[in-house]
Amino acid sequence: MQMRSAHDRRRWGPPPGYPFFDSSNILVREDRRRAPDRRVSGIEVSWKHSQELETLVGEQPGLDHSPPDIADQGSSVNRLLLNHKNTVINLTEDGGPMLLGRTHSADIRLGTTYASRVHLRIEFVDGQPMLTDVSKNGTYILTDDNRYLYLSKRKMPLSGSGMLGFGLPPADPRADTIQFTCL
Repeated sequence: MQMRSAHDRRRWGPPPGYPFFDSSNILVREDRRRAPDRRVSGIEVSWKHSQELETLVGEQPGLDHSPPDIADQGSSVNRLLLNHKNTVINLTEDGGPMLLGRTHSADIRLGTTYASRVHLRIEFVDGQPMLTDVSKNGTYILTDDNRYLYLSKRKMPLSGSGMLGFGLPPADPRADTIQFTCL
């Protein structure tokens, strides 16, 4: 028989029967434990020499998985306004890339557990704001014409206005959202 140390918190008994209510009185239907995200810890990431991210999009009903075409390639956008929790951020092409995520080093800190530590990068490429999703759960984009787009492990030019949802659609009440407007 194996000996456990006093500080070992793992359970050695059978797994709990699902569904059950946890200590916060929330219905648990499946195992919510996640492996720790150690992909970024102690690694210097150079975004200037990054390669194109591969597209890893799973089939999800009600989402547009086609290549994004919401950007007007002929026009040049000078600014991007982001509204997050009553804070307006003015991003211009003169500034560097902006990181969004749960990590303390992110330019915009996201408060939802569905967001990755480093979730999304926004930068200007040829005068156009470019979103680069580097997350596990993807980014949901609700455009001003009420169309949902799902971005996962790829880049997309941004234009118009709408809302970004990190790991969840913006309509979900648990989602941490950011309103965007390209000017």
